[in-house]
Amino acid sequence: MKRQKLIIFLLVFVFLLSAMSACQKEESKTNFKEHWEGSYYGFWLFDRETMTGVFEDLDANWYDCCALIKFNANDTADLTIWDEDMPFSDPISEVKLKFEENPESESGTAVSVDGYFFDDIIEEGQWRLNFELINDIKQLLFNDHHSSKDLEMDYEVLLRPWGVRWTDYEEQYPEELPYYYDDWYLPLLEKGVKEAPEAIGEE
Repeated sequence: MKRQKLIIFLLVFVFLLSAMSACQKEESKTNFKEHWEGSYYGFWLFDRETMTGVFEDLDANWYDCCALIKFNANDTADLTIWDEDMPFSDPISEVKLKFEENPESESGTAVSVDGYFFDDIIEEGQWRLNFELINDIKQLLFNDHHSSKDLEMDYEVLLRPWGVRWTDYEEQYPEELPYYYDDWYLPLLEKGVKEAPEAIGEE
């Protein structure tokens, strides 16, 4: 009888420990939407040394861009990137993202599922995006190689949440601010615009 009670007690104890562990895991699960969803502003650039194809005659290799990360019901999200020449309705990139826990980042990691950048296919796992904290400001900086029939290039994308002032960046890289930062972006912030417009240079 005592042995049966001991076994029952141990089973109950193990059950309670399992339940507590499950609750702790649930509580510690990252709210990816809270960290990632929203509008972003920054720039993308390509490396002239690796450039061949349709962009070779362009004068500039540096373009302002905006981005939107919008979550879906299944906890994936859609990343849309548009620049000063190609608006939100005809963006330079659309990529579906999934999210993973990351012990080194409270925001987790965004991983590409599928999509495109210009006319190059972005495959599952090709992009792994992590926020950097620069002077307590979240920043996305990632690079890749574009390869298609008409275009070959290495490129880089830098994005910060819409609404952030780039004072720290300006102090360190005064000649490398986004082109529309002073005459378009800052005036929109002063007017209280909370999301990136669908065309850069317009309100």
